[in-house]
Amino acid sequence: MNTKRLQGFGLALLLPSLLTYADTSQPLLDGGFEGQTNQDISVPWSVEGSGFKGIDINKGLAASGKNNAFIRTAPHEWNAITQFINIDPSKEYGVSATIRTSGNVHDGYFGVRDEIGAIIKEVKFGPLPGYTRLSFFFRAPRQTGVKVYVGYWAPGEDSWIQIDDVHVGAAIEFDDTQ
Repeated sequence: MNTKRLQGFGLALLLPSLLTYADTSQPLLDGGFEGQTNQDISVPWSVEGSGFKGIDINKGLAASGKNNAFIRTAPHEWNAITQFINIDPSKEYGVSATIRTSGNVHDGYFGVRDEIGAIIKEVKFGPLPGYTRLSFFFRAPRQTGVKVYVGYWAPGEDSWIQIDDVHVGAAIEFDDTQ
């Protein structure tokens, strides 16, 4: 992997409002959950699983801004917050999210799936006591749309995750000769 590209994407994650991505479209909408107007998760976001999910609005729990999303559940089942996005299959994308969890979360997953649900790329995470930025790159050469997800298999007891600052952007290519 190109180190300069990775550094450039890291800069994009730290300064998303100051950076112009190679692809000017922003495929993921409301990544900071600031557009959510009530505690129920609404468009452009969707949910999977039967656990309790919602938006913490102006509760001081967000990694940045005023809002964040959460999942809180106990039964050993899959729960996730998702968003379907359109992508250009000729581009590589960088994806990031800021996540924290209760100490008993060991099977968390942040990734992208194709239209039929096959995993394209995912990062597994365990307990994250403080907000932690997770990121990865993916390319889906035969896809024009993917589902971004953050979720977990609950451990069979009360557990939670909080999600904020989800970003997707075309990976920035740098000229290694400069």
